[in-house]
Amino acid sequence: MNPDRQGKAEEAARYSKRQFLHCARFRPQQKDVLSALLLDDERYTLEQAERMLIDFYRQPVP
Repeated sequence: MNPDRQGKAEEAARYSKRQFLHCARFRPQQKDVLSALLLDDERYTLEQAERMLIDFYRQPVP
């Protein structure tokens, strides 16, 4: 471990809504959902975006 980082938690990379919508990791349907859920002026980690998708898909259909 790098001595400068010792004792500090590494911060995960954060991405904009636009970056998520253009990445190859998500299917087109998932990108549609992310487009509705993510805010334009916020940045999210990959884990946050994936968690938002999971939570969305687990919602009961009325």
